[in-house]
Amino acid sequence: MRQYHHVKCIFDTFVRARPTTKIITEPDDIRGFDDLEESDQQSITETIEGWFVLSINCPAVVKEKK
Repeated sequence: MRQYHHVKCIFDTFVRARPTTKIITEPDDIRGFDDLEESDQQSITETIEGWFVLSINCPAVVKEKK
């Protein structure tokens, strides 16, 4: 079953996720990303980039991609 989340909400769940949980690390990880409006794509891309800045500054946030 497909689930939908607000961009901020899905990235907030990654903080609490298990280390084995697959997280979004690039836009290609999102099914249908190319079908989104350009403004939504930009917002998601910025969030992904910001997430990695956060993960560098807070190593506890870093998860391995499966």
